Amino acid sequence: MKLIIYRFCLLICILSLTISCKREGEKKFVVGVSHSSINDSWRKAMVLDMQVKASEYPGLTLQIKDAGEDNDTQIKQIREFIKQRVDLVIISANESEPVTTAAVEAFRAGIPTIIIDRKIYSEEYTTFIGADNYEIGRAAGLFINSLLKKKKTTIVEVWGREGSSSARDRHNGFSDALIHNDNVILKTVYGRWHAKETKENIATLGLFDDIDIVYAHNDVMALAAREAIMEIDSLAVKKIKFIGIDALPGKGKGIEAVSNGHLTASFVYPTGGTTAIKVAWQILNGQPVSKQYALTSALIDKDNAGTLYLQTEQLADYQEQIEKQRNNLEEMLSEYRFLQNSVGLILLLLGVVGLLALYVIHIFRKVQRKNHELKRTNIQVEQQREELAVANRKIEQATTRKLQFFTNVSHEIKTPLTLILGPLNKLSKELPPDSPLADDIHIIKKNADRLKRVVSQLLDFRKVESNKMDMRVTEIDLVTFIEDVSSYFDNMAQSKQIQYSFQHDVSSVMLWVDTDKMEKILANLLSNAFKFTPDGGTVTIRLQDHAEYVILSVEDNGKGIQPQNLSSVFDQFFTADHLTGTGIGLHLTHEFVGMHKGSIRVESEPGKRTVFFVELPKGKSHFDESCVFAPSVTELSSGVANLDTREMDEIVNRTYDYTILIVEDDPDINAYLQKELKPNFRILTAENGLVAVDI
Repeated sequence: MKLIIYRFCLLICILSLTISCKREGEKKFVVGVSHSSINDSWRKAMVLDMQVKASEYPGLTLQIKDAGEDNDTQIKQIREFIKQRVDLVIISANESEPVTTAAVEAFRAGIPTIIIDRKIYSEEYTTFIGADNYEIGRAAGLFINSLLKKKKTTIVEVWGREGSSSARDRHNGFSDALIHNDNVILKTVYGRWHAKETKENIATLGLFDDIDIVYAHNDVMALAAREAIMEIDSLAVKKIKFIGIDALPGKGKGIEAVSNGHLTASFVYPTGGTTAIKVAWQILNGQPVSKQYALTSALIDKDNAGTLYLQTEQLADYQEQIEKQRNNLEEMLSEYRFLQNSVGLILLLLGVVGLLALYVIHIFRKVQRKNHELKRTNIQVEQQREELAVANRKIEQATTRKLQFFTNVSHEIKTPLTLILGPLNKLSKELPPDSPLADDIHIIKKNADRLKRVVSQLLDFRKVESNKMDMRVTEIDLVTFIEDVSSYFDNMAQSKQIQYSFQHDVSSVMLWVDTDKMEKILANLLSNAFKFTPDGGTVTIRLQDHAEYVILSVEDNGKGIQPQNLSSVFDQFFTADHLTGTGIGLHLTHEFVGMHKGSIRVESEPGKRTVFFVELPKGKSHFDESCVFAPSVTELSSGVANLDTREMDEIVNRTYDYTILIVEDDPDINAYLQKELKPNFRILTAENGLVAVDI
């Protein structure tokens, strides 16, 4: 049986590996493309060429980013590609000099870098792809030379972007071709590659009678110049010859403009998009490439424009048909892969089911063999189970009685305490400071608050013992939090003339804690410190920040703890022989620290000093799923704060057109709430929920 199962497992493993190998057979590459802009026709054609060529390589993904003709944006986008660790980056610079630094950073980061169209001011790149802009400009100049007669000729040169290397090279080549012609008068207009700016700046030339030729650094500006002159002087357009660069195919592009006579000529400026993707694929597959790929240009004039226009239109139709066929093929391949994977998955599931069936049979036989042994031991186990059940019932009964005792005592105390604190707080606010009863009221309030804290500790102890204490975790600035909590004891320190300080080596420490429990941890430690520190002593809070945790310590120079008691200070109900108290404060502190996955320890030298150390981990990964992660809060659970009560008093003294239903089974609290709320609201009362529903 074991041999059969082993062979079956081996068959499933081989099948799984076969399926996974088919899925992992294709390499995946991500190529980042940083364009200076993709708004003009030439760059749109480049992007289209890249996308069409990339579709031939199934494992190649293009991420194209448009810098919007902004150098800073392009630099930022290139650095994003570096941070992303793309497999290769293609850069068409907005301006050569500003973008050079980011391009070199990509190359030095080990990312193959292709520079296209415009060179950068560095040799630190993998390869450059582009036409020779100087030669194109020179060819344009020579062509214009052939059009010139011996008379004076005025030529308007429409520049691209001044900082662009392609515009500068096209100007230099053009100028060098005309340098020996003394009959040329050259005027300059800046179009920054765009039609709108070209039209605006051409219009500033005024009269166009003396203009013979317009030479623009691209077809878009050449056509824009013609349109601007046409709007102002339609007769002048007929005698002006317009020459551009790009000669793009398509509706409204350069080749069509030459064929219909809007342009005299245009020079092909290849986008290089197809070449860039082809070279990128060679680089990614470890094939050798050249440092530079020079793209060739050609003159498009009235002799060949018509034929080329028809050919490009036909090629566009062919390309569209090819794209449709490729998409259909992709859909068919996708369906094939889905079916292939489905078959493999079904076979794998069948194998798993068969394996489970064999395993069940094996287990069933094994269970049968051991069934007799289980029967012999069953009687003993049943007896032990009954004994454990009896013991558990006794423990549960004792625990229930203990918890019920704490609950009853706490609630019995809390009800009259609420009726004491409510009127007492109101009386302390309304009583004049110079009243002879002020000191007595202060003493009563102080001890009532003390009793309230004892009740709260009892309720917390009950929740801890019954594992019903929830954690509401939020991120706080621990320095600010400690400063707020420590301020509760400023008056006590002043009255006992205790040197009270908070020492920390950082201005801010962010920590995830339950603010209510963290406040009680610090308040309990400080309360103990002040309780056992004589007048004129010292109490010091210290906070130390470490990489993975923080250490909070509270030190006093009081009477200290005897060595034999150090191991018991955190036990429940523990008190020293000569002291009184509930003995649950430090126990709760220990439990609260443990709920934060931290630790607490104590060091003491009797008669000299006592230090409690609380170590808390940073971050929040140590909290389990039962914790509730709450938004940051600013108020502490004690409610102690120095508030401006004028606005509150104004709100409290108003009368509101609302009805409040008070549901309270204690008649005294019910009566007290009615008395307090009746001046401001309409009041209805009910002694329980059933009565409240019927109202």
